[in-house]
Amino acid sequence: MSQVKKFFSFASLGEKFIRLVERMPVSVLLVVGLTVLALINTNVEGYEVPYRWWVFCSVGLLISVAAALWLEDNVKAAWRRYLWTLAIVACGGVYSLLLPQDFGLMYFADWLQVAVLGVVFFLASFFISFLARSKDYAYWQFGAKTLLQMVIAGCFGGLLLGGLCLAALSIEKLFSANIDRSIYINLWTCCMLLFTPLYFLANISGQKEKHSSEISAEGENKILKTTGLYILTPLLAIYALILYIYLLRIVATWALPDGWVSWLVSALAIGGLLLTTIVYPMRAAGNRLAEWLSRYSGIVILPLLVLMTVGIGRRISDYGISINRCYILLLNIWFYGIYIYLFITKAKHIKWILISPVVIILLASVGPWKFSSVTKRILLSKVETVLDGRTLTLSNSAPWLSELNEDQKLEIREALDYLAATYGKGSIQAFFKDDVKDKSMYDIFADLKLDDLKKTKLKNSYQGFSFCSDTELGLLELKEYQSCITFSSNVGKGGNKIIEISVDSALLHVRIIPHSRSVSFPIKDLVLKRINNPDKPQTSLVLEALGSDSTLREAPAHRYLLVVTEMFGGYDAAKDSLSVHSWKGVLFYK
Repeated sequence: MSQVKKFFSFASLGEKFIRLVERMPVSVLLVVGLTVLALINTNVEGYEVPYRWWVFCSVGLLISVAAALWLEDNVKAAWRRYLWTLAIVACGGVYSLLLPQDFGLMYFADWLQVAVLGVVFFLASFFISFLARSKDYAYWQFGAKTLLQMVIAGCFGGLLLGGLCLAALSIEKLFSANIDRSIYINLWTCCMLLFTPLYFLANISGQKEKHSSEISAEGENKILKTTGLYILTPLLAIYALILYIYLLRIVATWALPDGWVSWLVSALAIGGLLLTTIVYPMRAAGNRLAEWLSRYSGIVILPLLVLMTVGIGRRISDYGISINRCYILLLNIWFYGIYIYLFITKAKHIKWILISPVVIILLASVGPWKFSSVTKRILLSKVETVLDGRTLTLSNSAPWLSELNEDQKLEIREALDYLAATYGKGSIQAFFKDDVKDKSMYDIFADLKLDDLKKTKLKNSYQGFSFCSDTELGLLELKEYQSCITFSSNVGKGGNKIIEISVDSALLHVRIIPHSRSVSFPIKDLVLKRINNPDKPQTSLVLEALGSDSTLREAPAHRYLLVVTEMFGGYDAAKDSLSVHSWKGVLFYK
């Protein structure tokens, strides 16, 4: 009982919170700031918190924690630590202010940089106190305890949230009280955005404790031993065997590897590094298997890294350059380096497994040499080369573009499409005399006659789509329809006793079972317009068609109206095929 009280009690929580305020006051303020923003967003009608405040508080929180952990080891005076932390977080604030004021002007490249900065500072918190030599054992100890405290904080926050929500629900049901849904959202905010982060930060190992290197007891930990040696090792071995069989098949058939192989090999390589980290304390306990796995697992993985390199090369050759492919190539190069380093050093310094990728990713994501800028310059240069100094006009450039070969037209279309989606339409405005800011890429390609390229040549093959909208049925002309059926179905689960629905590459087929009627609706073109016009308001798909009694050869035609309010699926341009996973709507008929 005394152990439980020591582990979790209101007195210990109060003491830990006081120490947290003294240790990380800026972080506490930012946690409170995030909570206040969430409460304002939920409870103040007609007002939405600017997204830059969310970016500042969330990224600033991660920056402040990493800064506080480093400064407490290098700056003695508390007031100086506070000032330095404020100055570093202020730099993050300046970065947030430099982001576009309008949320709609934030594109993939911008969000990617924000995400990279957040991840970098989050991971830096695990190693920033252990950059000195011979700190690997302390680094492992601190990392293991920090991850454990993260899980515990999440569990406590979830339990607190569940208990409070259950109490509110009990009041609502037992006393017929009208509890607004915002109350539950506010409870989530207080438990998960306020209590959980503060509890976690309060339980991060202190300055002296985090530098402890005594992990001999952890070396014999049964959980770690079971996880690392008896679960993860066999799984990785089976996974590696499958990839080696695939490698032999590639060599035997002399065929290029599938693009998916890069992700599969990456998963194996990351699993190997995770295994090396997990078994690290077991080596100190004299476990020979752990010693062998730490050093030689890289030798097993290296040939598969070559397979990954070939797969990436094929992907770039077939589909061209993109930001994602640049990062995957960098990941592949880093795998070579880290596994060779672990082999040469006999895996003595595992902290570089985390330090090296953080530094490399930061360098690749910040500055004029960052991958997003390099990719943009390459694609702009590609378009400029094909256009050869011409400026496009939507009204009369189609005849000139028609003289280009299919590969050149495809190159222009894909480069313009990627640039507009990743960097915004402002990045391609210089190629047009017309203002294209408010035009969809679908309309632009239609004007330029670039929308009729052979589907088999389209490289960005698969596009997912989804929409959900409410239809005002009163706006539709429904007088000639006497019956209706509401449907909600999933592919593969069959229909109900009234209606069956199926989809092929272009048509949506409906069968009304009681009347033995069948009708098909041409849905592909409408879905393609929806995919290529993502900025337009989401309205329901409304289709009309004629059908007949399927049991009679010469049956009279019946008119049908299909209103699809929800649909989720995808379009494969290479196969010119539409697939639908689920849908919802209403069928009207006589």
